[in-house]
Amino acid sequence: MVQKPDIPVTRASAARLPENLLYSTYAPDVPTRYLFARGRLELARGDLESARATATEIRTYALPPEEQDFTEEMAASYLEAMASLAAGETETALERARTAVELDGYRYFIYRTALVEALRRQGQLGEAADVAAEATAERDWIDPRLDLELDRMRLILIESEIRMEMGETVTAERLARAFLERWSRSERDHPDVARARRLAGPS
Repeated sequence: MVQKPDIPVTRASAARLPENLLYSTYAPDVPTRYLFARGRLELARGDLESARATATEIRTYALPPEEQDFTEEMAASYLEAMASLAAGETETALERARTAVELDGYRYFIYRTALVEALRRQGQLGEAADVAAEATAERDWIDPRLDLELDRMRLILIESEIRMEMGETVTAERLARAFLERWSRSERDHPDVARARRLAGPS
């Protein structure tokens, strides 16, 4: 059983320690959500071995195959894809990212970001750009998930970079300008804004 992290929560510690973000994901009856958050934290720290171990742990909570719900396999595959990308194992990363995107189950938006990056690293720029475009255009008008807007915007920026690599300058610049319009209130020296400004060309 997943154990709740023993981290004292205070306003000061919440501001200091990223581990405290795990508290908001912990629920005894939904272990995958907590483990997935822990795995992403391990990836952010560069602890690839721990992230892979977390992926293995997530699989222990998988539903029987007849349920046709592969949420745990998808989450585990995403963590493995990102760990493989960080380790330079691009073929493995692409295989795991495809699994995360193509199986049936609860699909986090960032799974497609992993697929885009894995395709890009493998030199499959056309498919990478198409996956990015499809993901950012997708909307559920009943549940628009505005909390995903930041991820959508970053994927627009990634698509802009890929289109520029493909020599599609006009499209790349259009996407970069669209990104800048939506991020108009951000600081000009924010890394993402700086990337977009370089791609957008002369105003």
